[in-house]
Amino acid sequence: MTVESGRNMFNDTRTPTRQRPTDTDALRRSRITRGAAMYRASRRDREAREALATIADEAATPPPAA
Repeated sequence: MTVESGRNMFNDTRTPTRQRPTDTDALRRSRITRGAAMYRASRRDREAREALATIADEAATPPPAA
């Protein structure tokens, strides 16, 4: 690994240039991903808001009777 590639890797983790698409399965599993989506939703990211809304709708519906 060169110094240049190390700097590039560090900069990619510190300041990502592109957002990852919102995955609803990942939102269900991970609180970290959900928190990042909530942050993006507060910044008016429509995709993140829609994904969080689908998670909230699923949580609000009661499970079927056994």
